Amino acid sequence: MSSRSATTSTTSKCPRLSASRSGTSVRSSPVAATGADADTLNPMSSSDRSRQPPTPTMEITLSTGEHYHVEGDAKDVERIILDAARGSIMQLAWLTEAETGQELAINPEHVVMLRTAGS
Repeated sequence: MSSRSATTSTTSKCPRLSASRSGTSVRSSPVAATGADADTLNPMSSSDRSRQPPTPTMEITLSTGEHYHVEGDAKDVERIILDAARGSIMQLAWLTEAETGQELAINPEHVVMLRTAGS
């Protein structure tokens, strides 16, 4: 067995290591982890996730008088609306509705007001 195949066979036991051209091991980023590896790679337990601060929510008012609560902070939501307004004809601003988690497409020309939603 050559030294190159020996290196490859020893590194194949560990999915996070791969053989480089020189025969030494290099660390690569894992694509997906399952089972026990997932717990090791994700140090945040479900209880840690519940302690994270809530996602900022913005209220958008349209010229029709409709109000929508969307996920994101003011600068991000404003950027999405402005990018759509500067884009091609009839490009919509795609946002995520805070209550349902569903995607929401808004015509940027109809946005009248953007403000932080009250808690």
